[in-house]
Amino acid sequence: MAKRKHHWEEQVPELKETFAPYVKYTEGEHNKMHQIWARHDRGYFAFCPIDPNIMPLHLTVTDTSDRLDFYCYKTGVVVFHFYTGIDSEPFEDVCEMTHENCLAYLEQLPRPFYTFAKKGPPPKSLLRPD
Repeated sequence: MAKRKHHWEEQVPELKETFAPYVKYTEGEHNKMHQIWARHDRGYFAFCPIDPNIMPLHLTVTDTSDRLDFYCYKTGVVVFHFYTGIDSEPFEDVCEMTHENCLAYLEQLPRPFYTFAKKGPPPKSLLRPD
């Protein structure tokens, strides 16, 4: 059987080696990602993890909502946590982590991503210039 080519490889071929360890978390019993996308012009692939600690609005009984977006660049990972609470303004929290920590987080889910991330905005050197 031929190896399935992921659209990430087509969109950001320069990240093929960076992406390789993440493949295991995209399929079958190890699937821990959904809403996967990539941007060639920005040099990243991204995903939303299937994290039981994060509850999307359509699955909640209240008016709260959570969302995690992981942006994977060659030099590291930027995590955006979007949250809307009951009677509160939405807020966004930004963290950074290494690829090693991101893979460790995916491997051990359901422990929260914060235990693997460095709090605060990522350094500009991590991001590819716009």
